[in-house]
Amino acid sequence: MEEKVLSLCFPTYNRGWCMKEQIAHLRQCPKATLDKMEIIISDNCSTDDTEDIVKAAIADGFDCVYNKNKENLGMDGNFVTCFKMAKGKYVWLLGDDDPIITESLVKLVDILSGEKDYGLVHIWSKEKRFSSDELIEYGDKNEFCRRISFWTTCISSNIVRTRYVPYIDFEKYMGTWFTLMPVYLTAAQEEPCNLIVNFPIFGASKDFKRNGGYNFFKIFVENYLTIWKEYQAKGLISQDTFDFLKEDIFKGKVAGSMYTLLVLKKKGNFSTDDAWKILRKWYGRNFYYYYYPAFHQTRKTINRINAKLHKIFK
Repeated sequence: MEEKVLSLCFPTYNRGWCMKEQIAHLRQCPKATLDKMEIIISDNCSTDDTEDIVKAAIADGFDCVYNKNKENLGMDGNFVTCFKMAKGKYVWLLGDDDPIITESLVKLVDILSGEKDYGLVHIWSKEKRFSSDELIEYGDKNEFCRRISFWTTCISSNIVRTRYVPYIDFEKYMGTWFTLMPVYLTAAQEEPCNLIVNFPIFGASKDFKRNGGYNFFKIFVENYLTIWKEYQAKGLISQDTFDFLKEDIFKGKVAGSMYTLLVLKKKGNFSTDDAWKILRKWYGRNFYYYYYPAFHQTRKTINRINAKLHKIFK
């Protein structure tokens, strides 16, 4: 049997309505594209109608691999299950509520079917494109890591060569919230070329209010930087690249959350245990740690005022 180009994986739990819409959406793809893909649905022991919905779709001709775990393995466990089931050349894990633009999926599968092999294919996540080019190849691994930076934590944005899945001891990273990040980084280092896809892929999510439920600073400072530090210690990325990544997530994600979670104490569904201890450990010797949060918040306040004035006087 010819190898599939892409294993498209959907971990799900008690979200039958989501899978029903996702399946209906996928069935709109051209047959030529569907034939190049392996669709995997890993049900984390749902107690709703997910199994009935998927099996009804299969009986109606929908070609997919359906797995139902005998027990709930947790989010990380189900993610890893998807990766270990994948048999395609590349594996892409998506949220069950991540709607892919059909035309973009066709285009993406055609790109992955080409002669060029990539370690990691990153779907650019920001709203504004940083280049007019739709495809940007990187031979310099440090440059690639700097460009994708903390967007590696967005699981749906990463398509990885399946051959590197067995390289990773996933148990070591269980509970970090970044269990799959090591396979992304390993593949990016092992292959001579990586790719950023710089055209729109996703439509609007059907379920976008699911943030929180974890210790923000433990996850996005301690766990995130520990994984990158491991790769720096192995010589897979340079010290300069690690320092850049450390500063980039601080300025791009952590500083704003310090003000919201620690100053205003608007914690929502997040925990902040040991936040200052974690921050001092990783950033206590960096000058930007002391001035940037205030600078960041001042800039946001000025931008809000300018926006209100623009509405008044336009």
